[in-house]
Amino acid sequence: SGELRQLATGVRNSVGFDWHPRTGELYFTDNGRDKIGDDRPDCELNRVPKGSPTVLIRPGATTPASMPDFGHPYCHTQGLGDPYVRDLGGGVPLPDPQFNLNNIVVNCSDRSVNLQPVQAIGPHTAPLGMRFYRWRDTAGAFPREYDGTAFIAEHGSWNRAVKIGHRVMMLRVDSKTNAAAEYGPSASGWLQNEGMAEHNFTWGECRGNPARLYGAVSKLLA
Repeated sequence: SGELRQLATGVRNSVGFDWHPRTGELYFTDNGRDKIGDDRPDCELNRVPKGSPTVLIRPGATTPASMPDFGHPYCHTQGLGDPYVRDLGGGVPLPDPQFNLNNIVVNCSDRSVNLQPVQAIGPHTAPLGMRFYRWRDTAGAFPREYDGTAFIAEHGSWNRAVKIGHRVMMLRVDSKTNAAAEYGPSASGWLQNEGMAEHNFTWGECRGNPARLYGAVSKLLA
């Protein structure tokens, strides 16, 4: 239609986005803020629910109260478990210590002002490229069971004491519940000799045709 419309608010530094091939919903990455700790807040993968209201961008337009609000700058998310590979899900709400200390401005547990992410992606991982794999569109470059899987390219940290990221993560989303069903590294090895031994991602053997596999990842995230 040529119209510019707003479909979400409270978003911080979003770069990668794609529409789920089955539900048609918009998913996007969100880079978390800096300078409040090595392990917080998490970067995020978010979802705009189907049927959410939009508003035409024009002078005097206001944001509908029912528009998805992802919390920034008052609220963030704190992932659970190992910061290098977070537990499944969006973690727990985290009030911003500068703009919303002790929830004095907004209550970050209120989903109407802080919609929690589909998946917490870890602190300072800087997720940039994000695409859903579409089996039919890429001539079967990956096995068919990867159809609908999200691949997330992490640029990696620059101001964390022990670096993190520098890899491609894989996330499977349950298209019925919209919940994260599986999450973990898909391609790693660019970050080596950094920090604790169990977090030193190193190159390993890739079975099958690695050029075809990782070439497809590169194409998806370009």
